[in-house]
Amino acid sequence: MRTAGNKLIMATVFLLLFLFDGLLLAGEEKIVVIVNDSGPLTEISEVQIKDIYLGHLQFIKNLRIVPLHYRESGIKEAFLSRFLDTTSKEYRRYWISKSFQDGIIPPPSLDDFRQINANVKLLPGAIGYLPEAALKDTEGVKIIGSAIIKTP
Repeated sequence: MRTAGNKLIMATVFLLLFLFDGLLLAGEEKIVVIVNDSGPLTEISEVQIKDIYLGHLQFIKNLRIVPLHYRESGIKEAFLSRFLDTTSKEYRRYWISKSFQDGIIPPPSLDDFRQINANVKLLPGAIGYLPEAALKDTEGVKIIGSAIIKTP
């Protein structure tokens, strides 16, 4: 039998769950994967994200895909771990080998989240990632993936 007290407790719990949904804990950050909102990458899967950053998928609908990295950092390491299931060191080794074998260059790394956002807006085939908090202007971009990462 539910009493008024039990109903109040249940209502409070549901309210707290609603209010704190998406709230990050201390030491956590959300990274988002963004693409140009008018380009062909708006409906790609996580497997395709991995294939793009490994150089297996270079064109979609006759449009060159331009993957962009953030410089070496915890953000890049978290992205590689979550979406490519690799470390930065393994990823560099992979691309050294791939560059010699296939003659293609690895995705460029940019030093500023604003550069990533601006390039994704400008290029229909661009894809990049950044902390959600750094995504100040969402006009022209679409978020297609996200992950909660641990920060030091």
